[in-house]
Amino acid sequence: GAPLLGLGLVFGLGLGLGLGLANIDSLSLSAVEDMDAVKFGSSIAMKIMAFQGEISAVATALLAAYASYASIQRWRTATFLHIVNVSLNFLEPDPKNEGQEMLFFRTLLERPLPDVVLSKQGQSVLSKCAESTASGQPLLPLTESDAGRLKILTINQLSSLFATGWLNKALGLPVVVRTFVFAWCNEVDPRKTMRMTKLRLMLVEVEALRRVREMALQGQRAAPEFPQAELRFDTMVSIAAAHFQDPKLMGGFRLEPYWAPTVDFALPQT
Repeated sequence: GAPLLGLGLVFGLGLGLGLGLANIDSLSLSAVEDMDAVKFGSSIAMKIMAFQGEISAVATALLAAYASYASIQRWRTATFLHIVNVSLNFLEPDPKNEGQEMLFFRTLLERPLPDVVLSKQGQSVLSKCAESTASGQPLLPLTESDAGRLKILTINQLSSLFATGWLNKALGLPVVVRTFVFAWCNEVDPRKTMRMTKLRLMLVEVEALRRVREMALQGQRAAPEFPQAELRFDTMVSIAAAHFQDPKLMGGFRLEPYWAPTVDFALPQT
């Protein structure tokens, strides 16, 4: 009986040990499989994250490129209709071509529109008219009543630039008085060669404007000082057409005489 009992105990212990080892092996295998699954999942996640990173980098690069392009385009064709540029335009002998003339222009004043036109109604009129100009017709299409009010305002502003001359004249000091034509313009260039679009108040001495008219009627042009301002001579022609009421130079547009009135400047004589 005792030997059989011993064998039974040994057999039982062996069977239990075997089952235990088998269970341990099963657990170990499961753990290994779980670890492999974790590693695989981690690998996939890392690849997805890397791919997302690449997409993000590409998107960032594309956005940066677009922003740069948009910035360049804004610089090339920038529009600042809230800025008033007052310029003096004049003809001089072309230094590069003997016997020919060149169109020069210089800024006399550049200010925000509200600093030049105090009335909000006046600002609104100018802004709306500026949006109504077209290629070949740069003069602001003001109504006669608006043009009359704006003329007084403009002369007051321009006179402040040359106050010394009138003061000298009042004191009996020698001065030179010249008549200038002025016009509010917004140049529209279909060739996009002009760098900036601003609300422009252009001044040109009446005799110089007469010369522009003569050149245009003869099919001649004055080269601009700056190549990107090729359109400026055409603008001078439009101002001449309005001031002298010459239909031959109006390009099919109706240009009113009150769009190009005059103002006298007194300049100290040295």
